[in-house]
Amino acid sequence: MDILVLVVFLVLGIVIGHSGMLPQIVTNSMDWILMLVIYILLLVVGIEVGTYKEVLQNLDVIGFKAVLLCIGSIAGSGLLCMAVMKRG
Repeated sequence: MDILVLVVFLVLGIVIGHSGMLPQIVTNSMDWILMLVIYILLLVVGIEVGTYKEVLQNLDVIGFKAVLLCIGSIAGSGLLCMAVMKRG
């Protein structure tokens, strides 16, 4: 997917969220909606990984790198959130 499409969708979401165009019930349920979408995304990624036999056969090699990547992503996201919350 082109990075421009991702940026456009992000900016569009920011504009819609800031404009107040969404009904109150949607804005109040945003945490629940976001978690649902993340669960669906993880399910689809899992299904896609499950269809690649080569990935499953080399999971012991790929697994360690994937765990390190996940830990780094979570730690980096947490640190960035803390930094942003501290500034605000």
